Formats: sequence, structure tokens, C-alpha cells
Amino acid sequence: MLPRRRLLTRLFIALLVAAGAIKTVREYDILPHVIELNRHNQNRVEGFIREIRQKWYRVILKKKVPRRKCDYGLRWVGEIMQCIVSWSGSLEGRTSFEMVTGETPDISEYLDFGF
Repeated sequence: MLPRRRLLTRLFIALLVAAGAIKTVREYDILPHVIELNRHNQNRVEGFIREIRQKWYRVILKKKVPRRKCDYGLRWVGEIMQCIVSWSGSLEGRTSFEMVTGETPDISEYLDFGF
């Protein structure tokens, strides 16, 4: 029986080609998977990326954050979303952090400081 081949999306393929790592992809028998344009239902992660962008945009407008803080802000929004309960996919009312580690996330560091 042949081993299962791993799938890569177009974004990762572009990054690998730019980094010169396409040789490694071929070496480990990873199957590139190209997602059609404007077909968001083919990759579930795109919905979460959209949510992160929307939440960050709301923070920018509300707090008047300069654009140069975008890297820090997107990371901050992602960390906050890890601590928020979700019913999407297989989470079933748990946080993504809890799903991976089995522990309840510690939100004390987010209570004292905001963005």
C-alpha cells in the first residue's frame, strides 16, 4: 500500500518556490494541491483568516492604530481568538487551545492589557 501523500495549498507552494524548497517537497513526496480562485469552500482556513482580518480592521478603526503595528496586531487578534469558544468544525464549544492541549487557556495576561 502506498503511503498517503501530503497536500499543500497554493499559498504554501508559492512560499516554497520563493524559498527554493520545492526540491524538498518533491523529495518527501508531498502532493501540491491547487485551490481554485474565489472558491473559499475548498479551504476552511480561509474563513478564519477572514475573521482575523475583520477583527483587526475593527481594532484599527476603534483605537486608531498605525499601520506599522499590523504585524503585532494580527498576532494579538490570533492569540485572542485562540481563547474564544467556537462551535465551528470539531471544536464543539471549546477553544482551539483547549482542543490541542487539553487545558483551559489562561486569559489573565489579556485582562490587564488591551491593544
